[in-house]
Amino acid sequence: MYNILIVDDEKKEREGIALLLKRFGFPLRTAFAQNGEDALKIMEKNYFDILLTDIKMPYMDGIQLIRETQKRGLNPICIITVHMVNLNMHRMPFH
Repeated sequence: MYNILIVDDEKKEREGIALLLKRFGFPLRTAFAQNGEDALKIMEKNYFDILLTDIKMPYMDGIQLIRETQKRGLNPICIITVHMVNLNMHRMPFH
């Protein structure tokens, strides 16, 4: 069994990721944080094998979070999620 911390400022995203991981049957104990600062507090008290974090969040983004975990000697496997929206899509010509 592996411990995973899912960090995202969007509750639906955290829950959706957890649901997908559960559906695929991965042997995971899941915890959640809504931003990087909360994640660090949780990680100081608990061991995590995997850190799955959104890149863009308030207070501390995912890159800063990973850097802070490294500074503190925490070395989980880090996975970064990115939510991209192509705002120029409406300008693309369709033929």
